[in-house]
Amino acid sequence: TICIAFTPDEEMYNEVHYFDFEEFGADYAFTLDGEREGEIQYETFYACQADFTIHGCSTHPGSAKNTMVNASLIAIEINNMLPQNETPRDTELYEGYYHLTNISGDSEHSELHYSIRDHNQKHFEERKTILRQITNALNKKWGPNTISLTLTDTQKNMAEVIQHHMHLIQNSSQACFPHSFRTHNHRKHGKSNPNVS
Repeated sequence: TICIAFTPDEEMYNEVHYFDFEEFGADYAFTLDGEREGEIQYETFYACQADFTIHGCSTHPGSAKNTMVNASLIAIEINNMLPQNETPRDTELYEGYYHLTNISGDSEHSELHYSIRDHNQKHFEERKTILRQITNALNKKWGPNTISLTLTDTQKNMAEVIQHHMHLIQNSSQACFPHSFRTHNHRKHGKSNPNVS
């Protein structure tokens, strides 16, 4: 039996939460995606969403001395405290990064939203620790509860599971390259799902 499912892009709408795996009926599945022809990828990355909320104290600029706490300036301070050159623009392959996806607010209330990515679980956890340390340091500087941080894990590296079922990769390699058995796992550091092209 061959089971086929059509879904939105895996990075949109959280569709996996609504997918009925029992009804689908397959023990394993492959994603067919639009990468380079003849490519098999079986690694992804560890990922989380990091959301900062900054509560400032807005006062009239004429009487703001030692009183105003500008939430937008603190948002800039948070971003400047992150490791330099660890953004998608500066990294490739297995290098992890902090990706600022959205910043909004004013002097009284601001928000920062990041996508955190790393292929190495230890480095991934270290990235989250850095974010917590920044939050704690700035709350000490600006006052308790000025900054709140919410970390939501969104994805694990599929290699963690696949390494125990390498027959899946061997079978797909034989199907794709019947005359020259090989496994090609070209790694793109921004790719979020294993696939066969």
